[in-house]
Amino acid sequence: MRIAMFGGAGKAGSAILEEALTRGHQVRALVRNPLKTTVIRPGLEVVRGGFEDIAALDRTLEGAKVAVTAIGITSKMRPTLLEDSVTAIRAGMRRAGVERLIVVQGAHLPFPGDPKNPGLLLLKAILGVVMRPVVLDGHRLVSLLQADDCDWTVIRMPPLKVAPATGAMEAGTLRISPLKHVTSGDVAVLALQCMELGTYVKEMPMIMSGRPRPAASTELPVARDGVQRPATKRA
Repeated sequence: MRIAMFGGAGKAGSAILEEALTRGHQVRALVRNPLKTTVIRPGLEVVRGGFEDIAALDRTLEGAKVAVTAIGITSKMRPTLLEDSVTAIRAGMRRAGVERLIVVQGAHLPFPGDPKNPGLLLLKAILGVVMRPVVLDGHRLVSLLQADDCDWTVIRMPPLKVAPATGAMEAGTLRISPLKHVTSGDVAVLALQCMELGTYVKEMPMIMSGRPRPAASTELPVARDGVQRPATKRA
């Protein structure tokens, strides 16, 4: 599968790049500064430019099956970045005939049916004060997508930790809080599942990481007498 990647130099984006290439996909990534690209592997083509550059945008989307954007904003310098970037990407997708879009964003984005647990409400309240322009931009992004006819999915993250996949990722309608987190590896796994299996179309699943699952032991349990015996199930 050929994937068009936007925001591939960030924490979540670089993990998605790595996972896609590991699975044998071809990725074309639009990057403003190629020197910031930490993933250099066969199967990756880097296009220099930003989403405002129509020629670079169209080159990135040419022949793609799916577009993925992990473009994020952590300051108030450009309060319309999310809306602007997705609007430009969707215009390019229409020109290229690409119908599938994966957006990676924060858990503060609203969606019908979200739980109203205190942790999630607290997270949204904190961001609403500290990063109000960013939150408003996220709301506009949601409205933009809900009116769009493409097959979109928004993956919503709690605080992100750069770490491998845990094997204990949860996705769906979750009771997120500021105390929860997700690893970049788990985000990449869910993003690739959405691409490969076509899951969560026109949905906004939340994601969080559980405790990493320990590797299964191949050793037999040792009894008190020091003899190894196969484990027996209790009735």
